Amino acid sequence: MRIVHLSDFHIKNKGLKDLETFVKIPLIDDLRKYHQEKPIDLILFTGDLIDRGGNTFTSITDAFNTFDDIVIRPMLNALGLNSSRFIFIPGNHDIDRSADTKVTEDGLTSILKNVQAVSNYIDENNIEGIKRILPFKEFERKFHISSNAQITNYHSNYIVEIEGIKIGISAFNTAWRCYDSETDYQKIVLGVRQISEARDFLSACDFKIALMHHQIDYLAEFETDIVSTQISKDYNILFCGHVHKGSNYSKSAIAGDIIISIAPANAPDNIWNNDQRYNNGYSIIDYGNEHCIIHNRKYSINHDEYIPNTDLAKENGVFKYELKKKQHNNGVKSEYKMDYLTVVKKEQLTQDEKLIESLYVNEDVYENYQIINNERDYKFSSSIVLFKRYLLDIFQHSPKYRECIPHLETIVYTMDRIMLYIQEDNEMMGIILNLNSFIKSIEDNTSDKASNISVLFRLAQWWMDVINELLSIRGEEVQAESLDSFLIELIAQPSEVEDLVEELLSSALESINYLNKGSIARLLFKRDETLISEFFICIFLPVGLNFKLFQKATIGREIGDYESEEIKCLIDSTKNEFINQLETNIGREIEAKDLIESYVQSKITVIKGQKKVGKTALIANFLHSFESRKDFSGTIVLFSFKQSRSLAEFLKSIVQQCNMNIINKMDLGFLDTILKDKEEVTIQLHNDSSKSKNKLLKKIVNESLNRVINECGKVTIIIDSFELLEKHEQEAKIISLLVDLPEKCNLIIATGANNECIDWIIENPSVEKKLSI
Repeated sequence: MRIVHLSDFHIKNKGLKDLETFVKIPLIDDLRKYHQEKPIDLILFTGDLIDRGGNTFTSITDAFNTFDDIVIRPMLNALGLNSSRFIFIPGNHDIDRSADTKVTEDGLTSILKNVQAVSNYIDENNIEGIKRILPFKEFERKFHISSNAQITNYHSNYIVEIEGIKIGISAFNTAWRCYDSETDYQKIVLGVRQISEARDFLSACDFKIALMHHQIDYLAEFETDIVSTQISKDYNILFCGHVHKGSNYSKSAIAGDIIISIAPANAPDNIWNNDQRYNNGYSIIDYGNEHCIIHNRKYSINHDEYIPNTDLAKENGVFKYELKKKQHNNGVKSEYKMDYLTVVKKEQLTQDEKLIESLYVNEDVYENYQIINNERDYKFSSSIVLFKRYLLDIFQHSPKYRECIPHLETIVYTMDRIMLYIQEDNEMMGIILNLNSFIKSIEDNTSDKASNISVLFRLAQWWMDVINELLSIRGEEVQAESLDSFLIELIAQPSEVEDLVEELLSSALESINYLNKGSIARLLFKRDETLISEFFICIFLPVGLNFKLFQKATIGREIGDYESEEIKCLIDSTKNEFINQLETNIGREIEAKDLIESYVQSKITVIKGQKKVGKTALIANFLHSFESRKDFSGTIVLFSFKQSRSLAEFLKSIVQQCNMNIINKMDLGFLDTILKDKEEVTIQLHNDSSKSKNKLLKKIVNESLNRVINECGKVTIIIDSFELLEKHEQEAKIISLLVDLPEKCNLIIATGANNECIDWIIENPSVEKKLSI
């Protein structure tokens, strides 16, 4: 399936000639080339068809009709497509802001403060307060009058059949609450009701696409997590616009994996813009067999044509993503064959799938539960949204530093881990914890803007000193004695091609020199975005360029306090049990060596033996070796069924130990809510709620382990005395939680000689060794 992603044309009456010459003609020429190579199936436009509500036209309706006449129709005619193949959504410029009074706007703002309030308002279907969006919806209804569509005053949903496959497209509306572009950020709302109603309409679709003008982090804080979760769960790919800068990335989350495409603009005003980040452009997405291939294109005024955007992807502007299967709520498992999407309804289940199917159901009774983070140890991480907002785009335009993108969050968490090893500076800690406020004051151009800029660069210099202190303690060579010398060293090794990070490094060095000379007034001539970007680059790169070193240096220290005294006692008892067994392993050197060899070679190792033959002592010896060997790294998570036979305590112990090793913790209170009964979680195969609960628990375990892997590199789970779970049903529950563990997660299980349930694991091809003692 081939998709064209366009956005943000911002047509004006006075700019139509430039639109024709520098946008429409070269764009259609470029599309024809791709269409001849392989047919284009869909064109998706993610908002801002017109500029400022069409204020340069006779009316907003006239503006929309002009867009249809000079953009949509010529494009569809050139490619031989009908109107059902061109899907568009409203942007913040596609509304009539004057249609709703300020009194009405202020009233809605005071009411729409949470998810339920927004859903209730949408359910009322009252036009009071949404008159601004009605001209767009009228245009949309007329355009798609013959389409298979559900068009409401909020969202719209379309079903398109391509090569016999039903493609569901949700055109979500984030513009209905836009009022002031200067203050819309994190104030606008989508409304979860849009997603739930789309789910019903598209339930029979095999592949699902979501469109939003704004990215999710533009939504009000009370919506961002739940919208992100629901979109990731229901859709294969999300298309956005608004920021006028192209990017794309794959996001993995507990709810599911999703590819996100953000389109650049194609506005006539951008043609003469020298900032490469804002080049006009678009992308073509080939969603096929096992890959999603994105062709990034940008307009070149020198060539008068669209060319590969190598700022977004080195290889001729093309980026390839590996695809994972996604199961939608209709229960159909989709596989991707050849160049087009085809569906395989699986009738034969593998042994792995049979076990999982027996415990899980497709209907998620617990789908609305949201995992809550425990942010008590956040420092820099409190501003992780800002780090991503400023740095992701910068690194996209940096061939030299683009490799930082997939590790960005991990690096910020590593920065907080470093803070555990230094003596706190109360002043600097106050700045870090209030970083959002300092940044906002600069963005809002407040009276203390100049002093706040100075504070941020002072923080960056202090942070450089902290990094050097930690390196010195570890006997490593310091990166540079000062921040400015660090920047000079990086600038001294320029890339052969233009690199945005290098430009910002040079600009940051200039800013530091101004500050050192007391010429802060000179800084105020720079754009706010440039100054803030300089700060984030200066604070991020000292760790980012060597984050594997810092990651390894900060592993092995407990972070924070235990959330449950009961679980703390259980974990301590388990650790003490292994410590007491350490000296009883004399004479078992061969088995100990075999265990080490199996751990190195295999993802899963099973130790089987009769009672009192030394299985626990063998694990104790392994733990001692793990601590002493330099080639072993990561985190160990322990559990012994000698200490407890409760599934609830097993789960909480695993998550608690993961929490104690990371900054980005999960709230155990959330787990308590799911478990409810502290002693037992029952599985009744006829009870959908119970099956759904275990599906969620499985996701929680994997999410917790993935968080440790992200921060610490690797995690090993060790379970002792598995045979003490006498009931096969109870064993099956634990096994179901251990099926399909994340990559970089090893599992060691010690059990009795005649444990049939564990034999199922042994048959797994990843188990290359089974130790019998």
